[in-house]
Amino acid sequence: LNPGGVDVELRHGSLFTPLEGCEPFDYILVNPPFEPVPPGTDHFLHSHGGEDGLDLVREMLTALPAHLKPGGRFEMYTWAPGNDETSVLVDLLRAAFPSGRIEVHRVHDRPLDERLRPFRAEKGYAAWRQRLIDAGYTSIWGVFTRVDSEGPAETVILDLPDEVEACIEIAREWD
Repeated sequence: LNPGGVDVELRHGSLFTPLEGCEPFDYILVNPPFEPVPPGTDHFLHSHGGEDGLDLVREMLTALPAHLKPGGRFEMYTWAPGNDETSVLVDLLRAAFPSGRIEVHRVHDRPLDERLRPFRAEKGYAAWRQRLIDAGYTSIWGVFTRVDSEGPAETVILDLPDEVEACIEIAREWD
């Protein structure tokens, strides 16, 4: 499955633990568990992102800059709670990369209640939902992020739902 002969080494473990003692990387690509899930709810491990969907992202971002070479790049696709103007993920990325260039590509934006709907029957749903609303969240963004670890220190939010929908419509023609 590696026709280009790229040198790949697989390691198993929790976040950066298996990488202790390794040289920093030029490029880190991540697709973390990102689905908001009410506390105490059993859910698929591959998508359980905690109460607001960002538990693993927060943990990862505290250690990630130390594992990236100067001038290295970090990319991630995730969901992140937000509102019409921004997502909490923007602040998390800026805190992790204060001097990096951050691009947040909003590829879709769904109302909060639409994303929470699968959990309506769960115990504690109403209180969980209210905590998210009280935090100012009105929607869940689907985002692709790109961070260049070295400047210019700027944050760019690109709103792409229309372009993504146009691509989906083209793909439907092939079905």
